[in-house]
Amino acid sequence: MIVDTGSSHTILSWERLQVSPLALPQVPAPSKASGLVGQGGWSKANLEIGALTWTDHKVLVIDDFQDLSKSLNQRVDGILGEDVLKDFNSVVIDFQHHRLLLSR
Repeated sequence: MIVDTGSSHTILSWERLQVSPLALPQVPAPSKASGLVGQGGWSKANLEIGALTWTDHKVLVIDDFQDLSKSLNQRVDGILGEDVLKDFNSVVIDFQHHRLLLSR
């Protein structure tokens, strides 16, 4: 997953959720997004970060993370957006140690 503080919603690949985005209800895109382009729709997913779980969390599901994966030279299954990050009191990106520190 990629952390994107500019994306209003978490976005997952259809492969990760094992659902075709074409089978999902089409609704307006989020107010702030990552700039990804592709077929997509809204779904619900259980998200886990450490010991925390978001049950039936509304996520945007899209059909193509291939270009992003290729440009980063590693597989990308989704984007962690502001909808999850705002549940934390503090979000620290430690570039030197390649860590994301989330605290409540």
